[in-house]
Amino acid sequence: MRVASNLSIELDSQGPYRAGDRLRGRLSVAALEQLEVTHALVHLAWTTFGRGEVTLGEGSFFRIPGFELAPEEVRDFGFELVVPEGPISFGGELFGVRWEVRAELIIDWAKNPKCACEFTVVAPARMPLGSGYRGALKPTHAPGSELVVSKVPSNPLRWLLLLVPPIGGYQLLLRTDFFPPVVALVVMLTVGAFVFSWRALRNRIAQSAIGPVIITVSPAEALRGQTVQVSLQLRPPRRLELRVAKVNLVCTESVWVRKGKSSAVESAPNLTLPLLLEISLQLEAGESRELIGSAVLPEGCLPTFGKPGRSNVTWEVVVELERSGVDFREQVPLRVSA
Repeated sequence: MRVASNLSIELDSQGPYRAGDRLRGRLSVAALEQLEVTHALVHLAWTTFGRGEVTLGEGSFFRIPGFELAPEEVRDFGFELVVPEGPISFGGELFGVRWEVRAELIIDWAKNPKCACEFTVVAPARMPLGSGYRGALKPTHAPGSELVVSKVPSNPLRWLLLLVPPIGGYQLLLRTDFFPPVVALVVMLTVGAFVFSWRALRNRIAQSAIGPVIITVSPAEALRGQTVQVSLQLRPPRRLELRVAKVNLVCTESVWVRKGKSSAVESAPNLTLPLLLEISLQLEAGESRELIGSAVLPEGCLPTFGKPGRSNVTWEVVVELERSGVDFREQVPLRVSA
């Protein structure tokens, strides 16, 4: 049964709000017929919108005791809620996050009337970086303040075993006298094995010529408006000529989209910041070289959001070293907070 009533929410302030702020407002209920409400609930919630499956979270609740309204009667109920810790409001290329005040009347044996009012949540107010924002920032030399990734070449013989499946498939293809469908299957498996082996060996082959690569990202968790610095330390075992050495800071949005009974991931780059670019770099055997670059995160950039398998925003430091032949590519995840 549907109950004839009108609900509306009015906030005392349009915001924006921050985590920990008190949000006050009024729930207005207008009855178009006799209305008996067991109780009413007002609560805060955030939800994703745009492409992909919806992700949501709920915060503070405010309970209004039961009441009765005569036809044409209007009554206002005040409420106060605390904005919880959670994602900030934002809109990206594929999806965004919105916050709402939601109200619901609980009525026995009837469909519960509902309404919602959108509001904006922004990052906590902060003092100048380094003076204390969610605690004082760690100095760059403190333990845990840097993210260090060391890529040391492993034994190449172990990785050469990946060539066994494609070589075996090629030999089988030369010796098979079966009918065409079997030949086509063997060809597909052989090509797939070659592709898989190449993708697995590509970085290993390049790294065996480049030598140890130590990637240092500081800070380990960055804030919007803060400078991110990256350092590459190279020491090739033999003379090395790099056509290009570049490092970019890449923000990517990803969503899960249902296609029939299955799901697929859609990704789109949101922002790319160049950290480092070196052209025509030459190093002698055993020579140590450190390359340093940096970039400032824009104040309005998207923060890290979500988890794998759901709508998410990720940041990565992408390192690319290009020789005449094979490229070396490594991705280092970075967390960006609002």
